[in-house]
Amino acid sequence: LAIIYIVGILELYYQSQIYWPAITIINTGIYNYIFICTLLYLSRKEHVVFRILSVGLSAIFILVFIVLYNDLIIDVRSAYLEDHKPLAHFLLSYVLIASLLTMLYQAYETVKKIRNKKYIHIFQWAATFSLLYVLSASLDHIIALSTWQPNIHSSDITNNSQRTGYTILWGAFAFTLIYLGFRWQSKQVRIIAISLFALTLLKLFLFDLHDLSEGGKIAAFISLGII
Repeated sequence: LAIIYIVGILELYYQSQIYWPAITIINTGIYNYIFICTLLYLSRKEHVVFRILSVGLSAIFILVFIVLYNDLIIDVRSAYLEDHKPLAHFLLSYVLIASLLTMLYQAYETVKKIRNKKYIHIFQWAATFSLLYVLSASLDHIIALSTWQPNIHSSDITNNSQRTGYTILWGAFAFTLIYLGFRWQSKQVRIIAISLFALTLLKLFLFDLHDLSEGGKIAAFISLGII
């Protein structure tokens, strides 16, 4: 497995540097997540130690996405908007996100095979906030693409969306989790949902209200009031 991984990523890196140097890291990221998905699937038929190791590896690469890959996606998005680079480069980032979500699903299936409720609860917390991070980043991309203007930097646009947009998105996501918690009869999912909703309210009252426009305040309060 180590030889397959090393040979594959070295060859991919070499070819990407020749043909697609701007998205080399995104290409290698897709390869990493697909490889971990394969490891997670294979580990479910092996000893529990291999399952724990593969899940631990997936947790590391969740952090890698937050620390490294998301910033690279933002750079590719900015290059497309400001420097007119190919749209395909940015769209490839959604393949990276899809491979990350596939890895989360495979990790959940592997954690269930361990048959330890503590591990399942820890994973549910980690997966929920990882998914929320991905959704929030995707909201930034959508708003930046739909409202971009040549004389406005994309970071200024996303800063506005992070006030009203995040509040509405997080509240809706918490509501969805509450619904799923009742449907799945899962106390843990409902606790996560209530915690996320409390975090959304704290964000609204402590950080957002003093900078929001009147329209933003109305939208945030109406959506949270409905939920």
